[in-house]
Amino acid sequence: MTKKSRKTASKAKIRQALIDLVPVTGFQQLTVSQLCQKAGINRGTFYLNYLDKDDLLRQTESDFFAGVQKILGKNEAASSKELFSKAAILELIVYIKQNEALVTVFFKSDLAARTEYRLQEIMTEVFSSRHANLTNPAIKQPYASRLVFGGLATIFTLWVQRGMRESPEEISRILDQYRRLSPEEIIK
Repeated sequence: MTKKSRKTASKAKIRQALIDLVPVTGFQQLTVSQLCQKAGINRGTFYLNYLDKDDLLRQTESDFFAGVQKILGKNEAASSKELFSKAAILELIVYIKQNEALVTVFFKSDLAARTEYRLQEIMTEVFSSRHANLTNPAIKQPYASRLVFGGLATIFTLWVQRGMRESPEEISRILDQYRRLSPEEIIK
C-alpha cells in the first residue's frame, strides 16, 4: 500500500469514527482518544491527518459543503426569477440522502444549528453570485436572506432530523411549495 493510499484509508477510518461517535457523545464531548480508539489508529496517525478534532470537523464539513455548492452553483436551468431550479433542488436532496450517515451527524447532534446556518450561507452565496437582488430586496437585508434561505435550510434540517421519512421527490415538492406560496397560503 502506498503512503497516499494509507493516508486516504486512515482519513476514511477517522471520518467513520466521527460518524459513529458524534451521535453518541456529541461533538463537544468527543475526544481525539475516542476517535483513535474507534478508528483503530494511534494518535500520531490522527495528527498526521488533522491538527485536532476541530480541523477534522472543518475538513469534513468543507468536503460535504463543496458538494452542496457545486450542485447549487451549476443551476443552469433556473430562470432569473427562481432561487434554484427544481432539478438542482432534487439533486441536492439526493446528495443529502446519499450522505445520510454524515448528514445525520451534522443535523442530529450539537452541530445542528451550525450546519443549518452554513447551509443557509451557501444558498445565499450561490444566489448572490448570480447577481441576484440581495442588496435592495422588498424586505430589508439581512431579514430577506434569513427568511428565504433560512426557511429552505430549516426544511432540510427538519427532514434529516425526522429520519428522512419523505422521499427526495416529496421533499422537493414541499420545498417548491414553500418557494411559491405565501405564508398565509402555506398554513391555510
